Amino acid sequence: VQRVGGKDGGVRRGMTVQLDNEFQHKDDLHLNKAALKELQELNKAYKRREFGRQHSLPDSELTFPDGACLWGRPVVSSSPFELRPTDGSVADLPGELSVLCHAGFKGEGSLKSPNQDCFSIVRIAEGTWGFVVLDGHGIDGHHVACRAVRALARLLTKQDLGGQEFCSTAWFEVVCDKAQEDLAAFAFLTDPELNCQASGAAGVIGVLRNSSLFVANVGDCRALVLHPDGSLGFSSCDHSLRDPVEVQRIEAAGGEVRECHGGSVRVFRKGKTFPGLGMSRSFGDMSVKDCGVTATPTVAGPIELMSGSRLLFASDGVFDVMSNEQTVDLLQGQDVAAMNSEVTARSKVGWEEMEKSYCDDITSIFLLFRGP
Repeated sequence: VQRVGGKDGGVRRGMTVQLDNEFQHKDDLHLNKAALKELQELNKAYKRREFGRQHSLPDSELTFPDGACLWGRPVVSSSPFELRPTDGSVADLPGELSVLCHAGFKGEGSLKSPNQDCFSIVRIAEGTWGFVVLDGHGIDGHHVACRAVRALARLLTKQDLGGQEFCSTAWFEVVCDKAQEDLAAFAFLTDPELNCQASGAAGVIGVLRNSSLFVANVGDCRALVLHPDGSLGFSSCDHSLRDPVEVQRIEAAGGEVRECHGGSVRVFRKGKTFPGLGMSRSFGDMSVKDCGVTATPTVAGPIELMSGSRLLFASDGVFDVMSNEQTVDLLQGQDVAAMNSEVTARSKVGWEEMEKSYCDDITSIFLLFRGP
């Protein structure tokens, strides 16, 4: 791990590095001309290499029958975006649901910065549901998250994908690989200005099959499962650059992991000053896909649930400022909407105490399971 100097100690994940090694908040990115030129050249080389080979999911596959899929796209907002099953969607979920997607505050002058979080909930089959939370980062992270959250919802419905057993580790790996392929094709075939080289998303995916839960995560979004008595039964593990196994894998692939001013640890292309990614795995981020930053998930399950078990899928807008234990303490009641709202409220307070002029986007899917 190499140390890099810099003037700004207020470092957040998902930011891009300028050539003088200064960081800026992820929604106030200003690449200098040299770094921007290199990223543009990477994009041109990618387009030359992949011309005629890329195929994204057709738009027809990204639409669902009424009630089969609920998803929220990034919006410019300072108020929570709330959905309840009373709107007619996902009404037969086995439990009580609350979804909150709250746009953060990225500093003075950035009131119109987009919410880069996104979520989807999809009915896969009778008694089987998929949950996705994505947290975008980089200049176009909201576009990456918005595309990937819909692609993942569709891919989760393909129970025989890749000829793999449904919900097996190999199946989840194929799901995430196909989502990454779709992102690459989407960036290639659509707006040429879409920056998927230094933009991406972390994500957590859950598949609930009757009373069995399977979890796959890429990056630093997280899933928690509480027992009916309110104790913590499971937590997914973030893909952190402080994990020596992750660092070794990235360095073996030719990437560089550096400790920067302020104590943050980030991934760069070898000898370069971009992208400065603050996690070891992600969707998108094409500039470091050949440097070990994969979209390969860590998979857990089956996790057996009982009536009264509680499921939380959330972005790091929660877990950057609250521990698992602090979050669990907020999920002990019976009012699902009130508990989830308290998670958002306490997260906002945590950001105010830590950053003053910055609050990350905060998204949480909370289900109080009422199954068999």
